[in-house]
Amino acid sequence: MTTMVSFELHTYLGGNWKIDSIFDDRSLAMSEAKRIEERGRTAAVRVVEEVYDEVTQEVQSRTIYRSTKMDSDNSQALERQAENRREVMAAPKKSTGRERIAQKKIRKQQAKTQGQYVMLIMKLGIIVLVGISLLVVLRMFAEGV
Repeated sequence: MTTMVSFELHTYLGGNWKIDSIFDDRSLAMSEAKRIEERGRTAAVRVVEEVYDEVTQEVQSRTIYRSTKMDSDNSQALERQAENRREVMAAPKKSTGRERIAQKKIRKQQAKTQGQYVMLIMKLGIIVLVGISLLVVLRMFAEGV
């Protein structure tokens, strides 16, 4: 056999990492790490895979599991932040001062245009009434003469 694999369970207390236990089975190391994490007595826990090559006499280490008490707090904070972002994006955009002034000018122009149309219709109505009245008067004179 040229390589040996072990799994170190590290705990973080008082600002230092310490080796809590060593396993030759990955699943046992992971389940123990999760059990320690659930007890909540340590600030953090991690499982480090150590691979020793007998031929080169070198050790390669990599962290395969890491968890801290702050992980759940951080994930909750990230979710709240994402929810706030969604609410802000969904809320109607508040207009700036320039936009409000422009909108006010547009409304005034629309009201002015509507007023002009009303005046035009009234003038046309008066012209039609005057025309009809003149026709009636002319007809009365024509029949009376």
